[in-house]
Amino acid sequence: MSLCETVPPPVERDGAFGALLQEDGSVKFRFWAPALRRVDLLIEGREPIEMQRRDKGWFETTTRCEAG
Repeated sequence: MSLCETVPPPVERDGAFGALLQEDGSVKFRFWAPALRRVDLLIEGREPIEMQRRDKGWFETTTRCEAG
């Protein structure tokens, strides 16, 4: 059994994860991966973007990208 199967994700105040459109037009990406040390965001046609590790296994980064 993997760590992700045994540990429930932490409850976030807003419960938001995935791709989240921001007011300024950028997109915040949030991903829960407590067993990983590093997560890279892959957007077609661009170099990988290293996501910043936050508390309780959350990773996030904000960037501009087109829908799709």
